Amino acid sequence: YPSQEWFTKPLELDAGYWSEPYVDEGGGEMLMTTYSLPLRDANGNVAAVITADISLDWLNDLVGNISVYPHAFSVLLSRSGQVMVCPVETLVMNTNIKDIQANSDNESFKDLSNSMLSGKSGNIKIKDRGVSSQVYFSPVERTGWSMSIVIPESEIYASIRRIGMIVKLLQISRSEE
Repeated sequence: YPSQEWFTKPLELDAGYWSEPYVDEGGGEMLMTTYSLPLRDANGNVAAVITADISLDWLNDLVGNISVYPHAFSVLLSRSGQVMVCPVETLVMNTNIKDIQANSDNESFKDLSNSMLSGKSGNIKIKDRGVSSQVYFSPVERTGWSMSIVIPESEIYASIRRIGMIVKLLQISRSEE
């Protein structure tokens, strides 16, 4: 254990630390993270590192079920780019955004993934398989993770287009009078 991330990082940072997410093999087969915190004795020396292993199943339910528009979806990345939450289950904990980025020629996707991995927040328009979407992203405080919501532009602007059609229909019916 002395070389494990959950032990070394809180000592190095002298602060609490969230580990990279992992699948707890042999201990429930669930997505987990470990929070570690160095404990000091009365003289200020590190006496121990306490840890709490936390299941992230609830996180998948919470983030995965955000539905601002019918075809919108959320993606949650770890600080290293590991896909933690995604509507494509086979990508979860099996894919790193850096690998996808390396094989992509989509510059807006590369900008998005670079921004997310550097802890920025904002929005970027991307086009994937002919579908234009707005991606809103922001870091998750204290963890180094980044969350995004991908919304097809056709859904964002559907109400405005509907109103435009109604106005046109009203103009046509008015001009016939």
